[in-house]
Amino acid sequence: MPENRRRGWILITALLFLLAALLFGSLWHYAKTPLITGVSKAPVTIYIPPGSSFKQIQGILSSAGLIEPDLRFLILARLTGAVGRLRAGEYRLPGRISPLDLLRRLRRGKTLRHFLTIPEGDNIFQAAGIIADSGLTTKRQALALFHDPDFIHSLGLNETSLEGYLFPDTYSFKRGMTARSVIDRMVKRMTIKFSEECRQQSPDDGVTIDCNLLEVPGSADSPTKGRLHLKAREALILASIVEKETAAPEERPIIAQVFINRLRKGMRLQTDPTVIYGLKKFHSPLTRIDLRTPTPYNTYILPALPQGPICNPGAAALRAVMRPTPGHYYYFVSRGNGRHAFSTTLKEHNRAVRKYRDL
Repeated sequence: MPENRRRGWILITALLFLLAALLFGSLWHYAKTPLITGVSKAPVTIYIPPGSSFKQIQGILSSAGLIEPDLRFLILARLTGAVGRLRAGEYRLPGRISPLDLLRRLRRGKTLRHFLTIPEGDNIFQAAGIIADSGLTTKRQALALFHDPDFIHSLGLNETSLEGYLFPDTYSFKRGMTARSVIDRMVKRMTIKFSEECRQQSPDDGVTIDCNLLEVPGSADSPTKGRLHLKAREALILASIVEKETAAPEERPIIAQVFINRLRKGMRLQTDPTVIYGLKKFHSPLTRIDLRTPTPYNTYILPALPQGPICNPGAAALRAVMRPTPGHYYYFVSRGNGRHAFSTTLKEHNRAVRKYRDL
């Protein structure tokens, strides 16, 4: 090869290497440098819908001010193997993030989680408001789900509502999840917790409880002087009443025993929270007329348990029903300080009523 031609090839090769190095350096600088604009550095929340193409994802990132709308991001994604591997979901990203770090985060799929908490003792009306506040659905739609026969049946329950079946806890969810899926988790958590507590029930407390909440509901057994038998849903109803009667943890097993004693003896439970629930009178005090008003929940009239749970009981209330404190109390009255005075006879109870209600 002539000397001039050989030198020409060397020069062309050197120029190509130089050009490649410049292109690589430029791409590397692009990959490691956040987009600098007049936009603030505040974190940015984006949502990538399931099934989004790479072009659509690039458009979302560009609209959020995280990348420029050009080919470099696609080239970088192809070189790093990220095309087709970016995960859908909601992300909370730094306002200024390099394209390379952006691709890494979208590949890992560490999406933003939201949380909602159902407190112990909340009913389905309150739970519907909490679910609505979380953005999963509206309160009206949540209440419709709580009473939807097909949805309830799909959960393995033969009930007319999900009152009592939403386990009080904190639940996390990602954007795109449905209210149905979150409610399903609440019900499953309740059936699991109920079974766990039930398997530890005491054999010496005068009550036997079935542990499967996914059973066909029935009415309460006829009270007897012997051992009381409760179906699972009856125990759930009782736990919901215990939950509403006291916020003092140490009192729950005692109150549970009071109600068990009364059921065993055939006495009415005569508990105000059931009347409140039956009348849906959640924001005003009860009257004597209320106590005489018939509803499927008024235990001043009903001979046994009400029609269904009156709230969603927590683990402590479930445990109290499964393992009540042994004793012979049949009555209790509020002391006015969040605690109660317990009595074995009506005479003692009347004295306690006069003492504490005159304070």
